[in-house]
Amino acid sequence: MKRTTKLLIVIIFTVIMASLLVGCTWKPPQITLPNINFDPNGGNHGTPNPPANNAGGGVAIPGWSVITIPAGQTEVTVDLPNPEANKDKYYLSFEMRMADTGEVLFTTGYVKPGESINKVTLNRPLEAGQYNVIVRVQPCRADGSLTNNADMSTILIVK
Repeated sequence: MKRTTKLLIVIIFTVIMASLLVGCTWKPPQITLPNINFDPNGGNHGTPNPPANNAGGGVAIPGWSVITIPAGQTEVTVDLPNPEANKDKYYLSFEMRMADTGEVLFTTGYVKPGESINKVTLNRPLEAGQYNVIVRVQPCRADGSLTNNADMSTILIVK
C-alpha cells in the first residue's frame, strides 16, 4: 500500500473513533423548567374538580360564594382547585386577605391543573364569625410568566 493510502486510512479510522467517542459521551442539553413553587398540599385528593369560568378560552378561574373553616386553628382544610380546563396552560396560586384591612390570611404555592390544594396555614387563628375576604387567584404560564390575576369577594365563615 502506498503511504498516502495508509495515512488516509489512519485519518478516516481516527475520525470514526472520535465520532463514536463524542456520540457515546454527548448528552443533549438539559431543559430547565422555570422555578415554579408548587404547593406541598397540592394534589389529586379525590374531590371532583368543578367547572370554572373561562369565557373566551382564557384562564379557568374557580369561584367560591362561601368558604368555611374552624375557629381557633391555623392549619385548616380548604378546597382550592385548579380546573382541568387549564391543562397544559396555567398553574394557579391563591391568596386570601381581609377585605376591610388587606391583612393576608394565607398564601399558597402553585397547583397543577386538575389538582387542588386541600390544606393551608393561616397567619393567625381566627375567632368564630363571618368575614368578608378577597381570594386572589394568580395564574402562571408553564414558562413561569405571570398573567393577570383575579380578585373575588367571598364570605369566610369561621365556626
